[in-house]
Formats: sequence, structure tokens, C-alpha cells
Amino acid sequence: MKSIHSELERELAGAKLERIIMSDRHTVVLSFYNRGQKTQLLLGMNPSMPELHFDKNLRLKSMNPPPVFVLTLRKYLLGARLIKVDSPAYERILDFRFETMDDLGDLTEKSLIIEFMNRVGNIILVNRSGVIHTALRHVDHSVNRYREILPAHPYVAPPPQNKLLPDKLPMLPRTEIFERQKANDDLVKTVYMNVAGFSPALGRETAHRAGLESDRIYTGLNEDEKDSLHRALLAICQEINENQLFPALYYDDSFANSERRLIDVHSIRLTHLPYYEPYDSTLEAVSNYYTHIRTVRDFQTKKQSLSSILDEQIRKTVHK
Repeated sequence: MKSIHSELERELAGAKLERIIMSDRHTVVLSFYNRGQKTQLLLGMNPSMPELHFDKNLRLKSMNPPPVFVLTLRKYLLGARLIKVDSPAYERILDFRFETMDDLGDLTEKSLIIEFMNRVGNIILVNRSGVIHTALRHVDHSVNRYREILPAHPYVAPPPQNKLLPDKLPMLPRTEIFERQKANDDLVKTVYMNVAGFSPALGRETAHRAGLESDRIYTGLNEDEKDSLHRALLAICQEINENQLFPALYYDDSFANSERRLIDVHSIRLTHLPYYEPYDSTLEAVSNYYTHIRTVRDFQTKKQSLSSILDEQIRKTVHK
């Protein structure tokens, strides 16, 4: 999210929000105009797969009639100027801060907060005082006692992960970095459960760079192996801290295989995955990743629908 945040800030700071639609009940599309160019940002909150696309021509139709949520976004944000894109350190959250006019014609600020969490992802509109105007998904105390997400309630951020930050790791001893793992945690879980912003893919990459099998149990490593894992982790953290990015899509086989499967997208080089397609930016890589996933998902949905129709027709024919 760190590289996505900085790239969005670079591309959209100062942009005017010209159009807001919902293409389905999980997906909001924001259309911006900036420096003579029109761009679109798709924010998908499907519980099975939050997604983000940044493109110039998404060609998605608006729901008709538009939901109340998108009407509220239009009321407060249409024509607003994006002044900043923020993101809490290593959290899967983006905060789009807009400058707009209130009902009295005075300048005010609004925040559109995007929480990219599986199953509980959300899009929340907040005023400058931190009070919620609306949210894609309303959450009351019966669902979450820690934070209600309801109009007229104060916005409360998700609880912090309380993990170690990559820029702090070089100052910490190895024992402090790996002190939280459980007795049976493998190396993948040992790494990504301890370090903020790390995914299972980076856990596997850390083990690979250390020359260790990722399914090894951390407590079963000898001291030399623990040192190797520590050095590999610090090397990856250095790449992150110094923005040594390598945006790419990763596949399970070479491009010579037309049936190869897309398996991951990342902004750090994953050396344990040999088949990759590099991109100039993380936004471009992520957008292409989700375009592919959406295409496959839509195909499977249509395939299942046609199979159901065909099965029904066969059943009717058999019973004639």
C-alpha cells in the first residue's frame, strides 16, 4: 500500500472529482480531471476480494437507479478538489482528502477513507471533524463493539496491528523481532505475523533468500539458520525503506504456456517466483492484476449461469 499511496498522490493531487458512479453494489468508480487528463479510480469492496484499478477508460455502466450511498457521495464530493492522499504506515487504508464547498458556500474538507480488508472492507465519507456522513457498509455494535460505522457517529480507525515497522527493524536485535511466534509457526507465518505490511508472499520470499524451506518451524532452526533468516528479512526491509521497487505480476509457468495461471502481484522482487511480467509502476501492475482476476471471475459466473440453463433444459427434455 505504501507504493500505491505515493503513486496515487503523485497522479491525483490537485485533481477535480468530476463523476461518481457505482457499477455494482460493491464497486465505486471515481472519475478525475487533472492536468488535462481524465483518469478513473475503481474501488471494489467485494468481501471475497477488495480491488483497486487506476485507468483512463474503464467503461463501466452506472447502476440505475443509483444507490443512496453514491447519491450521498455526489452531494458532498462532486466537483471537489483532491488535496492529499494519505495512508497510515503499512496499513491497508487510503485516505483521500478533498476540498469542497459546504452548504453556506464556505471552503471545507471531506475525507473518503478506503479500508481494504477482506470480508470487512469499507468506503467511508467523513467530515473535517471526523464525523461519518455515510459508509458503503453500516456496522452497528451488534456486529462490532469496538467501532460502529454509522452516519453521525465519530470515525474510529481499525485497531492497530501492533506489528514491527520495516524502518525500525534494523535497530532491533533478532530475538526481539521474532519473539512473538508460536511454537508451531512456520517461517512464513513467523515473518509476516511479526512485520507490518508483510504478506505471506514476503514471508516465503524471506525464507527463500535465507536458503530455507518456508514450511520449516522457526523454533526448530539452529542459530546460523536464524541469523540467515534475520539477514534476509533486513535486506527486504532495506528495499522497502529505500523504495527499491520492482512492480510485477507473477505466474506459475513461462509465457510459452498459454494456460499459465496468474498467482500474485507485488512491488518487491519475489525471487522465489521465477515467472514474472514487470511493470513501470505498482498502480499499473495492481490494475492489470485485478483486471485479470475480474475477467476470470466474470467468465466463471457466466459459465455457471449457462451450465445451469443447459442442465435445466436437459432435465426438461429427459422428462418429456
